Amino acid sequence: MDALVSTAWLADHLGSPDLVVFDATKYLPNEGKDGAALFAEAHIPGARFFDIDRVADPETHLPHMVPSPGRFERLMGELGVATDSRVVFYDQKGIASSARGWWMMGLFGHDSVAVLDGGLPKWRAEGRLVMPSPPINRSKRPGLGTMCGRCVSGSATLSMSKKRAPGICASANNAAPSLPSLGRYLVASNTTRSGLPRWSASQVVETSASMI
Repeated sequence: MDALVSTAWLADHLGSPDLVVFDATKYLPNEGKDGAALFAEAHIPGARFFDIDRVADPETHLPHMVPSPGRFERLMGELGVATDSRVVFYDQKGIASSARGWWMMGLFGHDSVAVLDGGLPKWRAEGRLVMPSPPINRSKRPGLGTMCGRCVSGSATLSMSKKRAPGICASANNAAPSLPSLGRYLVASNTTRSGLPRWSASQVVETSASMI
C-alpha cells in the first residue's frame, strides 16, 4: 500500500470490509477548534475518529507520548483495526496530524497504512460526500495481536531496514508485549535520522519494559 493515497483511490475503495478510515485531526490550543466535534458534524462516510490524546501513554504528564504496545493493540482493536486491515488517515487541515496516525501504525509494525493526500479539504472541494456521526461503533474485531506474524526474527541490531523485532504485541495467553519495532527509525550509525543518539538493543528493551 502506498504511503499516500488520492481522494479518487479512497472513493473507489470506501466500503471495502478490510478498509478502516480515520480522521486524526488535532488542533493546537491557539486554533480554538475541536477536532472531535467537527468530525461529528461532517466526516468521510464510514470514518472513525482517532483521538491522539487517547491513543497515548496515560502514565505520563507529557502530552501525546507513544502508548505501550499492549495499550495500542487494545485501543486499535476497539476501533476496528485487524491485522489484515488497510488503514487510511486524514485530517481536517489537509495533511497535518494525520501523519501522526500513519507513523504510529508503522511504529508498531502495521505497513498497510496511508495518509489521504489533501485530507478533508480536498475531499470536500471535489464535492464528495460527507456525513454526520452515527453512534460510535466500538464492536471489537480481531485486534492486532497476530501482527507478530509480520515480524522478522533475527539479530537485535537495529537498522533502517524493515525488520521487525519479534513479539511486539501481546500474545494470545496475555503475555506481556516485548520491545516495539523501532528498526525503521534508527540507523546503523551512532545517530538517528533526527540526529539523536543511537539506542542500543539493551536500551530499547529497558525502555520497552518501562512502557508496559
